[in-house]
Amino acid sequence: MAPRLNEASPDQSLYTTIRRYSTGYDHPDYSCIFVHAGAGYHSTENEQKHLRACRNACQAAMAALKAGGTSTDAVEIAIRVLEDDPVTNCGYGSNLNFDGVVEADASIMDSFGRTGAIGATPQIQNPISLARLILERSSQPMTLKRVPPNFVVGEGAVDYAREQRFPVISNESIVAHSARIRFSKWQKEIEYQEIMKRRGKGMDRSRTTDFPLLGASTRPIQEAGSALPPPTRELPGTPQLLEQKFDLVTDTVGAISIDRYGNMAAGSSSGGIGMKQPGRVGPAALIGVGTFVKDRGERQVGTVVSGTGEHMLHTLISSQAVNRIYDATDELEAMKRVINDDFMGSQGYGKANIWGEPAIGIMSVKAENLTAGKRLISFVFGHNTDSFALASMTSTDTAPKTIMSRVSREPKLAVGGSSRLVQMQMKVNPEEKPKKDKTSKRLGRHDKKYHVSQAFKSEKKAPLVSGLEGLHLDNRDGESSEPSSSDSNKTDCGGCPIEFSDEEAKV
Repeated sequence: MAPRLNEASPDQSLYTTIRRYSTGYDHPDYSCIFVHAGAGYHSTENEQKHLRACRNACQAAMAALKAGGTSTDAVEIAIRVLEDDPVTNCGYGSNLNFDGVVEADASIMDSFGRTGAIGATPQIQNPISLARLILERSSQPMTLKRVPPNFVVGEGAVDYAREQRFPVISNESIVAHSARIRFSKWQKEIEYQEIMKRRGKGMDRSRTTDFPLLGASTRPIQEAGSALPPPTRELPGTPQLLEQKFDLVTDTVGAISIDRYGNMAAGSSSGGIGMKQPGRVGPAALIGVGTFVKDRGERQVGTVVSGTGEHMLHTLISSQAVNRIYDATDELEAMKRVINDDFMGSQGYGKANIWGEPAIGIMSVKAENLTAGKRLISFVFGHNTDSFALASMTSTDTAPKTIMSRVSREPKLAVGGSSRLVQMQMKVNPEEKPKKDKTSKRLGRHDKKYHVSQAFKSEKKAPLVSGLEGLHLDNRDGESSEPSSSDSNKTDCGGCPIEFSDEEAKV
């Protein structure tokens, strides 16, 4: 990991003061971290590599949280671990643009509405750390009353990093072997298609339908940038390329954390789509598109999103998801509406001139006071891709919980999640009586399990059993992360839940 300046933030007391609520209680000594490694198509051969990366990210972040670290610390550390793992499309494992250069996107946002982001930035091994540095510097005054930046792009971001003594390295040192292989494959496919197009110029149009490698079905850039696996019949390239199996998860990774002080933070990082136009900025760099946090004290929601960036950009999808889930009494139904209505049904997808299939994976965390002494933390996710890699860990867990949520039904849509009630702490002054919390009427919904994953087909919910068959959990303490022989008989499930071992409540 690239080192970051060890300087105390001038607002450290703001981050490390335990939050007090009007109900007469303090925030509990409780923290949690949630991560995802991208929505898309994870090959079964590499599934455990993605889950291992998520698990490592959770463990590193939780170590920081238990040591007194803040939610922004945890988000930065979790994503740095993912950035240093070549299996992900961020940091060291990033896709290359059309010129063979890594250009990174990253953003981070905290409970106080402060943000930091970089876009299309080369020569940075840990983009999330530079985004975090920008967030910290954004509250420090500059000469001539200049406004400090929250978002810096391209070579300007590299210059900013140098000015702040942040490590800047060569492009070659952050290109992983897997990224070189992908780049070489896509180059060969583009060259092959150009040859085929030139050969077809003199052909009669009535005969071009006899050649499956010609026409709109060819899509090297779509394969490079989509989170959806193209059918074999639509892959154009050479027979050698068609025989090779590899992941099509080239999207954003993300993390959301709540610390013991009651603050939330969320962050995203991505290398962008393969063979992208140099200078292209993706959703991972954009607040309100790839990352967003809304905090009103008694209730807070954070969301990070992965998928086809140009579709997400037109819908401001992370802010849409936060607002829906913030006001929802049924978070699963809210997640379904975000994907179906705000994303798939948006004007940006339906009428804008955007080529390609819409793909999305959303991860959200909601925390709210239910009664005077109880705080509910809900985790919910949804995706319309074949798979979504996620993980979670709380300060009461002995090991992270990881899952590869898979769905193969058409139309694809899977949602899932889980919740936990946490006991809050009394204020220092025990004579002060807690006030009655108006939100306590929601408690009845959380007295029973309601929050099992569900797969949806059109507007009809599938039977409960269909969401549970083939439950694919990776929750083994101290065991090998390699797949067991019993896993080969498992079917995919439409958004399986990450189970919490909470003795008090699980919903």
